[in-house]
Amino acid sequence: MELTQHEVADRLGISRGTLHRVLSGSPLVKASTRQRIEKALSEIGYSPNIIAQGLRTGRTRTIGLIAIGDAKISEMEKARAIHEAARLRGYSLVLTYSDGSAEGEARCVDELRSRKVDGLIVTGKGRLQDSAHFKKLIKARVGLVAIAPIATLETDCVVVDAPWAYGEMTRHIISKGHRDIGLLLEDIQSTYAIAKEKGVADALAAAGLPVNKDWMLRVPVRVRREEADKVRSVSDYRMGYDGALKFFAMSRRPTAVICQSDQTAIGFQHAAKLNNVDVPGEVALTGYDDIPAAEFARVPLTTMRQPEAELGVRAVELLMRRMEGDWSGFPQMVVLRPTLIERESCSRPKSET
Repeated sequence: MELTQHEVADRLGISRGTLHRVLSGSPLVKASTRQRIEKALSEIGYSPNIIAQGLRTGRTRTIGLIAIGDAKISEMEKARAIHEAARLRGYSLVLTYSDGSAEGEARCVDELRSRKVDGLIVTGKGRLQDSAHFKKLIKARVGLVAIAPIATLETDCVVVDAPWAYGEMTRHIISKGHRDIGLLLEDIQSTYAIAKEKGVADALAAAGLPVNKDWMLRVPVRVRREEADKVRSVSDYRMGYDGALKFFAMSRRPTAVICQSDQTAIGFQHAAKLNNVDVPGEVALTGYDDIPAAEFARVPLTTMRQPEAELGVRAVELLMRRMEGDWSGFPQMVVLRPTLIERESCSRPKSET
């Protein structure tokens, strides 16, 4: 027979108020107290009836997450960080995947709203198109936090400072003695892509170096499969491989390339190996994200480590504030900075060694 909350509180020797605050994820409970009580609850096998609580309170204690439906490790890490932050506050996560389009996101919103989630978090690359489905949520005072700035949408947002990050990588490469610097991105227009290009261009300009537009390379990530007459996405690895071949075919190519992800840089390295191009001797390379494979790549990658854990915590904090009815200071933007991790893939150009 299931224990009542009154019986559980008596068994643990705590007040019902303390038990309620722990189960509701209240920030008023000390972390040490929460951990002690959650451990005791686990030992007696107690699990609160979330459905019954939802019927009484009109809350399901669930958060909906709309993630980009590609296989990028960084996207999975964001989802994991958000899940952990939500779990520590007594919330479950309902995960949906979108292709990043407005239509795909609208379908996800409908699915999550049908499940009566208390609020939503959306990851992505920062779409430039209209977001009517999100605007309806905001108008209805449904909590929404974006993990990337979305054009035309005023909502709470947690972002990684992409202009600073790509500028910092550019400055690091310049400090190694490079003057011919390229950028490899996917061929998708987004606020993040624009911010990355701006970060590189501003850093080059500040150093008195020109921006070679041919080296600001965009590679298609969606290709048509003729046998099925369907468009499919290619992986970041493939994008890096294809981008490397385009650079190698240039009569004059950069001595350093900034890649949009570690997976892109690893694909670039594979193409370099097959074409007898030395990394970092002939072309220095940086990744982005600092996934585990970055450290163990054929040439360990200089990269930017994303603040995934803090990103998850801040996103959930912002969302809980709205879900609890506090709409003051709306909207809020939290800007986080990644950390430069220096490894062997980025050295001085051959002419200076």
